Amino acid sequence: MDERKGDWMQIFTGKKFWPLDPKSEEVDIKDIALSLAFQCRFNGHSNYFYSIAQHSVIVSKIVSKDQASAALLHDAAETYIGDMVSPLKRFMLEFKEIENKIEKIIFEKFGIKNVNQKEIKRADNIALVTEMRDLMKSPP
Repeated sequence: MDERKGDWMQIFTGKKFWPLDPKSEEVDIKDIALSLAFQCRFNGHSNYFYSIAQHSVIVSKIVSKDQASAALLHDAAETYIGDMVSPLKRFMLEFKEIENKIEKIIFEKFGIKNVNQKEIKRADNIALVTEMRDLMKSPP
């Protein structure tokens, strides 16, 4: 068996997953769906539970049809590494590299190509401001 980089974690379907050395055969839509459904947006700082899965579905409805699958899975890497809050994430360059590598493997697994990152980011931001308005206390 090949040596893998880093440590592994057990995922819902019982498989091992190496966040630092991801392989497409370890990616399963059941793991993604369950994990994102159980993770709360805004690190739990909302008026009620609102999952990353719910957010992803909304983003997929905002983009054009040809980008819907990519938008639905735009946060799928968080299945394996969690959702780091934005104020920290921008300073964690290695974390972002790991996240991008996992996202690439996920997109390859599901045959997602020609991703329009600009369109997805725009939709993600539309969802973000709407969710903040509807789910959080007014900012100080």
